[in-house]
Amino acid sequence: MKGMVGKAVEIFDTHNAQMYKAGLISWLAEGACINPSILLSDYVTYKEINNTHVEATVTYHGVEGTGVFAFGEDGLLQSFESDERQEEEIQGVMTPIGWRAEYKDYQETNGLLIPRIMQAVKVYPDREVVYFDSSNMDITYYK
Repeated sequence: MKGMVGKAVEIFDTHNAQMYKAGLISWLAEGACINPSILLSDYVTYKEINNTHVEATVTYHGVEGTGVFAFGEDGLLQSFESDERQEEEIQGVMTPIGWRAEYKDYQETNGLLIPRIMQAVKVYPDREVVYFDSSNMDITYYK
């Protein structure tokens, strides 16, 4: 996984199974908001948990990542959560960090209900940090 600032400055370029898993989980969560057709990919399998929660597993080249999609009673996607996306060293111990994508402010655009806001949240044992917020972005969808 490679991280860039402004497509010009590389801030990290890591090649290990954990980072590939993180990339797959991000692809699944972000795709649900930006390009929902990826949810029909052969790389993704599903297991119903209950009427409003579905576990999704994405598998690609031997690496797999799992998370849970949550839907409101109205059927709209509310969030995607995974404890597999990231690990960080906390007091000398590699600790899984929870991760959540939240989808908000649905509006009809060209006949489609689209979430206008997507936030990415790291869930630490003692706090939550929103590190991405699309509130100031415009995405154009074409039919």
